[in-house]
Amino acid sequence: MKQGRFFWSLICACLVLSAAAGDQHLPGIPAVRDPKFVHVEYQRAIDRWKNDCLQIYFDTFANARQRRFTGYDEDDYDYAVFPNSKGTSAQVFRYQTVESQLGLATQAPRDKTFAPDIPCRFTNKDGVLTYRVFFPAKYLLPMKMQKNWAFGFGLFIPDSTAPERLTGSLSLARDGQGCCRRPHTWPTVILTE
Repeated sequence: MKQGRFFWSLICACLVLSAAAGDQHLPGIPAVRDPKFVHVEYQRAIDRWKNDCLQIYFDTFANARQRRFTGYDEDDYDYAVFPNSKGTSAQVFRYQTVESQLGLATQAPRDKTFAPDIPCRFTNKDGVLTYRVFFPAKYLLPMKMQKNWAFGFGLFIPDSTAPERLTGSLSLARDGQGCCRRPHTWPTVILTE
C-alpha cells in the first residue's frame, strides 16, 4: 500500500459529500492498492480486524480533544467493514455505538454485532480493494447531516500479508498510528453544502 497525497485526496473526496440539510446518510468509498488480499473469517468476528479491512470511527460531537482523558466516550462509534475470505462481499461490524439515549434509545443496536442494516460492498479488482459503505443517519446519531456540523472522523486500513500479520497501514490519525480508542487523534470534519 502507498500512503500519500492520493490517500488524503480520496478521503477528502469521500467527505466533501453533499451533506446539505436534508441528506439522511453518509456515504464513503475508500479504495487502496493492495496486491495481496488476506482476510480470515475468524470464529469470533471481533478478531477480524487483524486482516485486510476498513475501520471507520466517528466522534459525533468532535469533543475528544477537549476532554481530560483519552479513549472513547458516550458519543463515539467504532465500525469496521469485513470482507469475506474470497473478497466477493462484505459486512459492517459494530464494535461500539453511542450511549443509547444519544442514539436510538430502546431501538439502539447492540455493540459487537454485525450490522446488516448498514449497506456495504467490497470489490477486489486487480489488487485495488474498494469499500463502499452507506451509513443511514440514524446509525450516526446524535450527529446531524446538516451544514456546519463538526465531527471527528477516523479511518484505518490495515495491510495484512498473512493471517494476523499486519505489515503496514493507512491511517487518518494525526500520528499515522491506529485509530481504535484514540478519538483525540482523528481529524475534524465540517459538513458543508
